[in-house]
Amino acid sequence: MKLKDTHSVLIVDDHAAIAFLIGEFVRGLPGFTLSGLAHDGASALAALREKSVDVVLLDLGLPDRNGLELLSEISVVAPGAKILIFSALVSQHALRESMRQQVAGFMEKSAPLEQLEGALRQVVAGKVALGPAAGVILGEIVRDNMRGSELATRQVEIVRLLAGGNSVKEIASRLGLSVPGVYKSIGRMKEKTGSRTAMELVLKARNKGLVKYQEEQLLASPFSL
Repeated sequence: MKLKDTHSVLIVDDHAAIAFLIGEFVRGLPGFTLSGLAHDGASALAALREKSVDVVLLDLGLPDRNGLELLSEISVVAPGAKILIFSALVSQHALRESMRQQVAGFMEKSAPLEQLEGALRQVVAGKVALGPAAGVILGEIVRDNMRGSELATRQVEIVRLLAGGNSVKEIASRLGLSVPGVYKSIGRMKEKTGSRTAMELVLKARNKGLVKYQEEQLLASPFSL
């Protein structure tokens, strides 16, 4: 697919001076044109209804609504526009929600304008653009998700060993965990699933297809949790 020769950009920022400066910067970029400036969510939506644009450069701190709340509205009004977040608000929540809404990029305002140019070019090329700070936070999100995945995998393994008739001490030894740690994990799983006993927990896990076991093994288990 051949890229367009020029790409129109709508800048949405509540600070008029900042919006003007960024607008002038965009005007000077080869291959880009400035579609307009908007200083709140309402005026941004009005501008998008009036004229289609290729990129919406969106600040999250708007006076009439949170920029994150505006994402879904922009997607409806201008489904073909790519959204590049350009904001001083850089957090896990902001990045998670932005990525969930499939924005094309996330740049922090502290990044040099040269990096903003690079981000704009990546976005119109169909790539995801991240500023340095946003990239660090995305790494934290990935690590948190991996830790959560490891925890979930470990919990399933504990239930499987319970289903096999293993005692808490045996489970701790096999998984390299402490006995109190195994008890704590079982307690959390029971609370999460609304189970009163270990047997009930395993039955619910079996019904979800997480474990297979011989019922006589569980019945012979030397504990009741």
